[in-house]
Amino acid sequence: IGCEKPMAASLTQADQMVEQCRSGNVKLAVGDLDRNLPHYAQARAAIDGRDFVTPDDVKALAAPVLAHRMILTSNSRVRGRTTKETVQEVLSSVPVPIER
Repeated sequence: IGCEKPMAASLTQADQMVEQCRSGNVKLAVGDLDRNLPHYAQARAAIDGRDFVTPDDVKALAAPVLAHRMILTSNSRVRGRTTKETVQEVLSSVPVPIER
């Protein structure tokens, strides 16, 4: 089950959600988007003397900005994966949009 932040209206409600998922052997994930990534990409472009953002700007900043928000599964941790590697893997699997 995927939830947006905030996942519940109260701590009691959040605890109940977690307990229900545990008892039903259901994975629960809470998503949190870093809304500042586009601004960071704009700043990077400006530092490089551009008034536009490229996919490379976003890709260069995505791992440092997003990796700290991730929690790896125990299987990933046992295999020695890092959150930064996971972000990079996702980025490399998504094609850059091409305007037609």
